[in-house]
Amino acid sequence: MKEIYKNGDNIMLLYKIVLLKKRIDKVREELDSLIKEGGDYSQVLTVSQKLDALIVNYTKIKGEIKDGNN
Repeated sequence: MKEIYKNGDNIMLLYKIVLLKKRIDKVREELDSLIKEGGDYSQVLTVSQKLDALIVNYTKIKGEIKDGNN
């Protein structure tokens, strides 16, 4: 755990991970709601793309932590 606190960047990355995780959960709920309600295809597609982008960012940031801030 000390390694994380040696570099202030890691603290920021951890903070971003937490925020992204919360946003991913919100967008997933929104997407599920749209699908259950039989929402417009374009809305479902837009929200789905937003979710994909958030997941990609989340994965990239998580990889930076594991790889030691490349």
